Amino acid sequence: MRAWQKRSTCSDEIRVKRHHAVAMIATDDITADKKADKTRSEAMGGANDEATWKRWRSVADLYHAVFTGLVLTLVTRRGTGDASEFVFRVFRRQQQERFVAGLDKLGLSHLPPAVAAAQYHYLSNWIGGVPVEYMYESDRKAWIRYPPPRWIWRGTAICGIPSDVSRAMLRGWHANNGVALGD
Repeated sequence: MRAWQKRSTCSDEIRVKRHHAVAMIATDDITADKKADKTRSEAMGGANDEATWKRWRSVADLYHAVFTGLVLTLVTRRGTGDASEFVFRVFRRQQQERFVAGLDKLGLSHLPPAVAAAQYHYLSNWIGGVPVEYMYESDRKAWIRYPPPRWIWRGTAICGIPSDVSRAMLRGWHANNGVALGD
């Protein structure tokens, strides 16, 4: 038996319990809001597309659960700093790959940068099933708001996510919008 296997302290037992809790949280509440899914399915063209929508929704739910579990694992095993850096890098890469092209696809590239960015987040998140609110103030200022609970951390998973990790998502994507648009 190795030295690390002989050690059995209270903190080791707590760590094991925490990892079991992380696994349970990551798989908790995997099903998406069925009412919103039905509305989106109907908008796509009816019953034939509903099955396709459900299949894509299942893939998205699985990805979401795996991502949440990975972030919770990073928090518990590597700490808040590493988890924040991981979330930042994931969202910055997505922003760099999808944001400007997404503005064109959604027909928003002609709008002022602040308005285009806010409308992009409103529309793209709605398409993805994420609740978000939008408010226009002026051509230089528009607001979006993610109402609680945060969509990214389903169910009780939010209890295991430090606020720095949640802010890393916003830093990774939203903080770079102006740069990407040359504003």
